[in-house]
Amino acid sequence: MVAVVWLATQNPVAFGVALVVMLVVSVLLLVVLFKFLRAVLSRVSRLFLGFPGVA
Repeated sequence: MVAVVWLATQNPVAFGVALVVMLVVSVLLLVVLFKFLRAVLSRVSRLFLGFPGVA
């Protein structure tokens, strides 16, 4: 936390670039995790509903 405040006060351009990069990485990670969660829930629901060929 101290390093972030220091970077923001001493070099705001580098802080802005780092902030934008972290926001983009966070959004991409969120999208990937939601896709994974949707796939897991779909597979579990098919397993409990008894559709053949799941296991």
